[in-house]
Amino acid sequence: MTFAPDTAEFEAALLPAQHAGLTWLAARRQAERDRFISLGIPGRRSELWRWTDLRPLNDLAFKPREGSSQTRVDFGGACIEIIDGKATTKTPAGPVNLISFAQAMQSAPNLLEQHYGYPVESAAGLGALNVALSMDGAVVHVPANLSASQIVHLDFRNNGQDAARHTRSLIVVEAGASLSLVETHAGPDGCQYFAHPGFDIVLGDGARLVHYRLEHEGDQSVQLADTRISLGAKARYENVALSAGGRLVRNDIGLRFTGTGASARLISTYLAAGQRHVDTTSLIDHLMPECTSEQIAKGVVAGRGRGVFQGKIIVRPGAQKTDARQLTKALVLSEQAEIDHKPELEIYADDVSCAHGATAGDLDEQALFYLESRGIPRAEARLMLVRAFLVDALEHIDVASVRAHFELVLERQLAAIGDAGL
Repeated sequence: MTFAPDTAEFEAALLPAQHAGLTWLAARRQAERDRFISLGIPGRRSELWRWTDLRPLNDLAFKPREGSSQTRVDFGGACIEIIDGKATTKTPAGPVNLISFAQAMQSAPNLLEQHYGYPVESAAGLGALNVALSMDGAVVHVPANLSASQIVHLDFRNNGQDAARHTRSLIVVEAGASLSLVETHAGPDGCQYFAHPGFDIVLGDGARLVHYRLEHEGDQSVQLADTRISLGAKARYENVALSAGGRLVRNDIGLRFTGTGASARLISTYLAAGQRHVDTTSLIDHLMPECTSEQIAKGVVAGRGRGVFQGKIIVRPGAQKTDARQLTKALVLSEQAEIDHKPELEIYADDVSCAHGATAGDLDEQALFYLESRGIPRAEARLMLVRAFLVDALEHIDVASVRAHFELVLERQLAAIGDAGL
């Protein structure tokens, strides 16, 4: 398997849409297939991909193999499991409509046609590939004015049965409704596979979505995610994300304010040790006035790890009274580790408040000296400071069970790296 699928794979992806009589979906897949063939795999000549080169991955042998079974984490709410790309609903979601994409093709085709399959532009040809080949995923629909009382969990687990999984999921929160969503990704170590999830997230006027994302793929895997978010008037979107697994991980985020007075806060943290490569690339597009966005990214790179953050904010003409802020911080703990930061502002309105910043450096020697002076060994003191730096971002998770699991995964990764790696 390579990143360039053959004709048979594209033809197979058309069959479910054709059998369901969804001519628009078949046409969408065909158009995205053609776009992928035209654009191809992005290379380093593209400014958005200059630090994440995918071409060498074409030489890797992504082969299916028996992997260790992943354990489901129970957060106490509704859950849909997407195992090796196949979705099955495990627990009911009450008034929230929680179904697989395959089910939605039969029961909610209008919802799919309105919102499904608009990839983030920074994902380039890979976004087109996702829409062209994704045959399953989750569909979450919250009716207008409903305040969901339980968590909805999208549980993506890869067990090594297939070389590649292309999925696309749709989350629609109608006007005045609210939802807490947990999205987790896990897979076995020692198994080469390609996880390619896409997400279309749509919030109606006055809607609210709290979104927690945990990426903990296997240590030899590649995950390329594509998340598109659209916010109506006075909608509110909050996201806390942790990336703690995978050999190469990239998350392309495109967020658009399509209504006045909406707000968004995105907080992400990552740990890139060994030879991990973690890339977060985002575009926050302020199309309407009086909207607020805040983005904070914190990461630690050690060993030969590499962290990339590219965050662009655009304030369009007429988007007056925009308040947009962006900050990225990183700890660089070895001479071989690398961090690449590129925050950007592009402003076409005059009555705005916008700022961005980027910092990178080693641990504070004064803080280390303070801990050592109280009898704490230096290696343990370094680990304490690294932990505090990363866990700070997770304090924004309001659900205790979710925060505890995120912290557990992070703690295990820190322990696996060991003192020598930090």
